[in-house]
Amino acid sequence: MLFMAIGTLAVADGLVLLFANSFLLFLPEDSRYIGMSASAILTYNPRLYMWVMTVYRLWGAFLLTTGALIIAIAAIPFRNK
Repeated sequence: MLFMAIGTLAVADGLVLLFANSFLLFLPEDSRYIGMSASAILTYNPRLYMWVMTVYRLWGAFLLTTGALIIAIAAIPFRNK
C-alpha cells in the first residue's frame, strides 16, 4: 500500500508540473538567488522562458510515468486476490 501511495503522489506531482506550473515560472527563491525579478530575468533573456517550461514539462512527464510504473508494480501482488 505504501508504494501505491508513493506512486499516486508522483503522478500528482507530475500533473502539477505539466499543467499548473506554467503560471508560476520562477519560484521566489529563484529571484532571490539571481538577484533580479522574474520580469527582469525574462527581459534579459527571453528564450529562458521556453527553456524553463521545457524543463518543467520534462520533469512532469518523468514523474508522471515513473509514478504510473510504481503503481503498476505495486499492484502486482493484488492481481491474484
